[in-house]
Amino acid sequence: MSTLLITHPASFNHLNSPGHPERPERLRAIENVLGQERFQLLHREQAPAATLETVALCHPMSYVEAIRDASPKQGLVQLDADTSMSPGTFEAALRAIGGTTHAVDEVVGKKAANAFVAQRPPGHHAETVRPVGFCIFNHAANAGRHAQRKHGLHRV
Repeated sequence: MSTLLITHPASFNHLNSPGHPERPERLRAIENVLGQERFQLLHREQAPAATLETVALCHPMSYVEAIRDASPKQGLVQLDADTSMSPGTFEAALRAIGGTTHAVDEVVGKKAANAFVAQRPPGHHAETVRPVGFCIFNHAANAGRHAQRKHGLHRV
């Protein structure tokens, strides 16, 4: 069993204003390092898109739909002082949650020893009904809830 690396090019379509610390170059730097020869044994997969119902494991569907509906057709929409959305943000966020839940499935199912999900936007600060700290949805909480619901785990 090897380490599973999950990512998706949609992550690069989540854009912020120039100079914002959470930008595509952060993920490019990770990919450059993981492209080195010593990491060639990683098993690599693309993140599936999560369903809205999966996102709603930790966020009310009304919030999920409000975020979807706030997606701009062009430019940026500011959600709070630190968090914005571009036309590619919603898909990137769905892929990030899809990647984390897929990682849980693969590790719990013993198909991978462990997993690293290299996605953006990040997702550990978002609150139940509020984007916070560059995060739209809380991928960490969502992965834990998924592990509880799908795999019957109690402590995650």
